[in-house]
Amino acid sequence: MGVRLMVVDDHRLLAEALASALKLRGHRVLAAAAPASGAADLVISRAPEVCLLGTSAPAEAGRSIPW
Repeated sequence: MGVRLMVVDDHRLLAEALASALKLRGHRVLAAAAPASGAADLVISRAPEVCLLGTSAPAEAGRSIPW
């Protein structure tokens, strides 16, 4: 069984493409979201094993998401 993970990036198409590729590899993708859409709350509520976080989001950089 794959890993439970979340993809967070400001480029929605990129996040969705990565999520699709990971699903094809047998991983369970809980969400593919943009940081502006409340990513920190989503990560806390879904509790993924791994979170793939984009760090160059212009509006809310990955490093500044309030965990």
